[in-house]
Amino acid sequence: MWQVLILISVILLVYIISRITKNSNKFISQTSNEIVKCLVCGLNTPVKESINQGKDWFCSKECISRNDI
Repeated sequence: MWQVLILISVILLVYIISRITKNSNKFISQTSNEIVKCLVCGLNTPVKESINQGKDWFCSKECISRNDI
């Protein structure tokens, strides 16, 4: 009888832990940033920190000037 109670407790504990980890994954995905690649140097940077010109993305003003050459 004790073995059945222990088995049920372990299964319930695994279920609760799996539910907690699923909720924390949702929080992480909501705060993630989109990453873009610089056309000139290939550096990956967040969209917030990148410079967009038309359909091209650049990591700095220096890369924009090197692209014009």
